[in-house]
Amino acid sequence: MPPNNPNCQDPYLSNESIKCQQDKGQPIFKIDSNNCTAYDKCDMCNDAFTKYQNKYNRNIYFIFAGLGLILMLIGLIAPLNLMLEITTLATGAILTIEGLIRNREEKLIIFITLGILIGLLIWFALKKMRSEK
Repeated sequence: MPPNNPNCQDPYLSNESIKCQQDKGQPIFKIDSNNCTAYDKCDMCNDAFTKYQNKYNRNIYFIFAGLGLILMLIGLIAPLNLMLEITTLATGAILTIEGLIRNREEKLIIFITLGILIGLLIWFALKKMRSEK
C-alpha cells in the first residue's frame, strides 16, 4: 500500500515521469527515504509491445478484409439462391468489420475499406431491385 504522507508530491507530475510518458514508456516508482512514492526509472517494454501488436493487427486486417471481400463478391456475382447470397454477404461484411476494428490505428485503410463496403452494399441493392422488375 502506498505511503500516506501528506507532504509527498504526486509522482506522476515529476519531470522525469512526464518525459517517460511522452516517450511512450511506463514510469516505475519506488518509496524514497521520506516515505514518499518517487520516480525510479522508465520501462520502455510497453512501446515495443505496442509496435508489434500494431503490426499483428495490420496482418489480421489484411487476412480478414481479403476473405471478407472475397465472400462478399461471391455473394454478389455467383448465381446462388437468396439465402446463400445474404449469408455470404453478411459473413464477408462481419469479417471485414472485425478486421477494421482490430486495425483502428490506420485511418486511411478504414476509410477506403468502408467505401468499398458501402459500394458493394449499393451494388447488391441495385442488383436485387433490377432482378425483381
